[in-house]
Amino acid sequence: MIEWFLLGGFFMWPILIGSIWALALLIERTIYYTQLKKALTRESEEFFGWSKRDGVAKAYCLLEGRTGILPDLLRAAWSPEYTQMSLVERNVEEVLHENRPHLEKSLNTLATLASIQPLLGLLGTISGMIATFSVISTQGTGDPRALADGISEAMITTEAGLCVALPILLAHNYLRNRYKNILASLQKFCARSLKEKEQHGAA
Repeated sequence: MIEWFLLGGFFMWPILIGSIWALALLIERTIYYTQLKKALTRESEEFFGWSKRDGVAKAYCLLEGRTGILPDLLRAAWSPEYTQMSLVERNVEEVLHENRPHLEKSLNTLATLASIQPLLGLLGTISGMIATFSVISTQGTGDPRALADGISEAMITTEAGLCVALPILLAHNYLRNRYKNILASLQKFCARSLKEKEQHGAA
């Protein structure tokens, strides 16, 4: 494996670095989305249980000191400072908009890494072909071993770039779907909190 990697030449290193980077992002985002999903499920049952039992005003007071996306959304929805539903909806939308960049974090980076890997493989192919033609121009075609290094570099980097790009692309699609599911849950909680606010006397 090490010999195969070294035969690929210089461009195998950025391909390797990109694959390690992508793996780290996949692990970090998977852990984050898993923990967030569990927290949203637990907190939604708790917080909406408060509002159902004690009313929105009491539930808002109980949210004091709680941190996270859902507590921030519910504070925006249930704040006594806003009574008109148009203002309440705008306030909730602002909080959701502020949290979206953190929810989407690293997804664009993964997509970029998936796009770059085949290009790095192509650069390796060009580099290998240049090396091969350079050997031909100086030594001719009589020595196959002299041509082997350039051809190996060309083929190996292409293979490596494509082999790395495919799982990164699949990882990106997997994480994008998890992000969309979490965003849909948050939007559902927003709609529910606004409905409860309206039912408890907002003008």
